[in-house]
Amino acid sequence: MRFMASKISTELEILMKNLEAINAPVLKLLNPPIDEGKLIGFFDGYFPGIPISEDIKDIFLWHDGTTVENNVPVRKSYLFEGFYLNSMLEMQTIMETNERFYKLKEHGFLPLFSTGHGEYLALNLKDYSINPEKTPLYYLSTWNPEFELYTSMYDSFYQMLNTVNECFKQNGCFINTEDFMLDYDSKIYNRISKGMNPNSEYWKL
Repeated sequence: MRFMASKISTELEILMKNLEAINAPVLKLLNPPIDEGKLIGFFDGYFPGIPISEDIKDIFLWHDGTTVENNVPVRKSYLFEGFYLNSMLEMQTIMETNERFYKLKEHGFLPLFSTGHGEYLALNLKDYSINPEKTPLYYLSTWNPEFELYTSMYDSFYQMLNTVNECFKQNGCFINTEDFMLDYDSKIYNRISKGMNPNSEYWKL
């Protein structure tokens, strides 16, 4: 894997240390890095004409998502509360099967993370290529009437990772001693997330 020195990769390294400190199950399910040529081919095919940030490439050159096992609770795959990192293959499937609902290709949304229950955290690559510091991560859901189809959840991709790491730091994320899977304290998690993402609608609802 190539050397990474961006703010995003620094937060990813901190996240890994947080997961290692609690021996999170997802550590055994993270896939190897993707071949860079395949990654570029994916972006060229689904997002033609949109400059792809090195930050985004670095995620999949770090790990090509997570293995989600059949007949195993999806929480085992969570990288942080509620979501696991999608592989390139899974993103392709999501974009093909959900286009009529979410218009992912049409609007330039990359579904980076999944809940495993048909909800996603997605980044608008068109906006990110222009202003990564102020491009929010959107929660995509069709089932919850409290949320719009696209509801901003984190003020930026960097702020999402920074928020997650702060939740670990303040013991908002931990391993549940009953099932030994990642769990969270909703009061701590929501307080931190709302405070660190004042422009996102999700935490206001």
